[in-house]
Amino acid sequence: MVLAAMPAAGALSTVDLVPTKGARTMKMTSNNRCGRGALPALALAAAVLAGCGGNSVATKAGGSGAPVILRIGTDDTPGRPAAKQIEEFARQVQTLSAGTVRIEPVWQAAGQNPDDWDQKVARMVAGGELDMGMIPSRSWDTEGVTSLRALSAPFLITSDRLAGQIATDEIANQMLAGLDKAGVVGLALVPEGLRHPFAFKKPLRGPGDYRGATVRSPRSDTVYAVFRALGATADDLPGAAFAAGVRAGTVAAAETSFAFAGLMPARAVVTGNVTLFPKINSLVVNTEAFDKLRSEQQEAMRTAATRTRDWAIANNDDDGELAKAFCNQGGRIVAASEADVKALTLAVTPVYTQLEQDPQTKAVIERARSLRQQIPVSNDQISPCNDTTGPAAPGDDGGDTAAPGAPFPEGVYRADLPADYLVSKGLTEDDAFGNGGIQTLTFKDGRFLHETDSPANPQACGGTFAVEAERVVLNTDAVQNCGTAAGDMLFSATWVLKKGELHFAAISSGGREDSFARAYWGAKPWKKIR
Repeated sequence: MVLAAMPAAGALSTVDLVPTKGARTMKMTSNNRCGRGALPALALAAAVLAGCGGNSVATKAGGSGAPVILRIGTDDTPGRPAAKQIEEFARQVQTLSAGTVRIEPVWQAAGQNPDDWDQKVARMVAGGELDMGMIPSRSWDTEGVTSLRALSAPFLITSDRLAGQIATDEIANQMLAGLDKAGVVGLALVPEGLRHPFAFKKPLRGPGDYRGATVRSPRSDTVYAVFRALGATADDLPGAAFAAGVRAGTVAAAETSFAFAGLMPARAVVTGNVTLFPKINSLVVNTEAFDKLRSEQQEAMRTAATRTRDWAIANNDDDGELAKAFCNQGGRIVAASEADVKALTLAVTPVYTQLEQDPQTKAVIERARSLRQQIPVSNDQISPCNDTTGPAAPGDDGGDTAAPGAPFPEGVYRADLPADYLVSKGLTEDDAFGNGGIQTLTFKDGRFLHETDSPANPQACGGTFAVEAERVVLNTDAVQNCGTAAGDMLFSATWVLKKGELHFAAISSGGREDSFARAYWGAKPWKKIR
C-alpha cells in the first residue's frame, strides 16, 4: 500500500518494458492494435517499436509475429522491492524469449489507497483484466487458496536464509500448484523481507502489549488470526487513515519490514528480535493468457521466474543490514525478553492448531521447521539500539549477577516508593498516587506476595514465580490478580542480590506498559528485611 507518492527508480528503457500506472491504461487487443490516441506517450513509443502489436496474446500456432505484451500488476511503485523483482523478471523474459514476450508493469494497479489492495490486484489477474501479478502470498487465503498459508505462520520463518530455502525447496512447487483454483498459474515464490512489529508509542514485546491494540497490517485471514490470538485487531488501513490513526493514538503499531521504515507516518520503535513472518511474493500469470503462449514462450517465462527468484534471494537487502541502517538514522530497536518470546509463541498456539488441520499446510510447516534446524537463524543478530526505555541494569559497575541456573533468592524485601518519587520516574499521577507507598515483596516456596501501604490500593496480591532462562517470572493467580487477568505475567526480569539489596533489571511486564513496570519494580532496590 502506498503511503505517499514516490519517484520512479531503476526504470527500464521502452525496449525492455512499458511502464504504466493504474488500472485504466488501455489494454490493446487484436481488434484495436493501433489505438494510439488513447495511449500515453511512453506506451505509444513502445507500441511503435513493437510493430503496434499491443497486448494481443499470440496463439500456440504462432500469431502475428509481433511480440506478446503481458501486463503485470502490483500495488507497489517503482523503487520498491517488489517493483525491482518485476523489473528483473522483465529483463529475463526479454532475453529468454528473444524478444517475443515483453512485460508491461502496471504500478498501483488497484488505484491509490484502496482497502484490500493486494486482493484487488489478485482478482484483476484472475479475471483477466491483468495478465500477470506480483502478489504477496499472504493475500491468497482470502481468495480460497489455502496452499500458501504456512508462509504466514507466526514466528516460523524468521530469517532471510530460511525464506530463501523455502522458496527454492521442492515444497514450493506444491504450494504454487494450489493457485490453480484461483485461475492463475504460479511461476515462483519470491522472498522480499521479514516483518517486525513497529510501534508508535510503547514497544510491543510480550502479549500484554498487544492486548487491545490496533495494528496496521495488509489483509490476510491467516495474519489477522495471528493478531487476534495476541489480543490485537489488525486492519489494512489505507495511507491517509493509517496516518490519521497514528496521530490520534488509535493505531498502536504496524507490521512491516525495515525497508519501509521511512514510510511510517511517525517514528517507530521496533522489537527487533520478534519476526512475525516473512513477506514472500507469488509471481503469477492468468491461466488463459499463459495457455495462449507457445510452448517455448511458456518455458522462457518459467525460467525467467526461477532466475528472478534466485536473483531476489541473492540481492535482497539483508534484514540485519537494514536494521543497522535504521539505527544509524536514529531509529529505536528494542528486544523482547526470552519470557516474552515464549509467551508470544504460546499465545499463537490456536493459529497452528487451525492451520495444521489441513494436511498440506501441516507438511509445509513441518518442512520449514526441519530446514530451520539445518541452518542458522539470524534474527537474533538484530541488536537493540537507541533504546532509552528503562533504567540501566544494576550491577553494571562490576557487581555480581545471577549465575546461570541459580535459584532465586527467596525472602522478604521492602522498598519505599512514594507517589512523588514515582511521578519523577515517569508514572502518571493517577498511577503514582494509586500505587505509591511502602512496598513489600515476599518470595517463598515458588509463590510471591505483594503488599503496599497505599490507601488507594490496600489489598495484597500474589501468585507464582519461577526462574525461566535466567529470568524470574511472576504470574498472578485466580485469587489475587494484582490488577491483571488471572494467570497473566505481572513482570519478568533479571536480578542481582547485592549487599542485601535485590535489584531487578531488563524488566518486561505482562498486563501493564513496560514503562510502568520498570519504574515501579525497578526504580529502587528492594532491601531484604528477613
